[in-house]
Amino acid sequence: MRKLFYINVLTAAQCVATLLPVQAAMAGESTMKSHERGVFAEFVSPGDSLSALRYLDTEQVSINDRCPILKGRLNPKMAPAYVNGRPVGFC
Repeated sequence: MRKLFYINVLTAAQCVATLLPVQAAMAGESTMKSHERGVFAEFVSPGDSLSALRYLDTEQVSINDRCPILKGRLNPKMAPAYVNGRPVGFC
């Protein structure tokens, strides 16, 4: 029983060690792009009162056009949350 537990911990540690450099590289790249321009996204159609956002780091368009919390306009200076690989914007 003790060996099995050790093998599981070792496998989890190996997985984390493998994924950390990839996540750090991706986070560093997207953060640099965002901070260089001062915003995380731009409006898809700026003339609309409620417009989806196009995020500058991935060029993906948000799945929502209004804040899920306050139902107002999305804030391009706020980082998105990713759900199933798609960005969700907030106000």
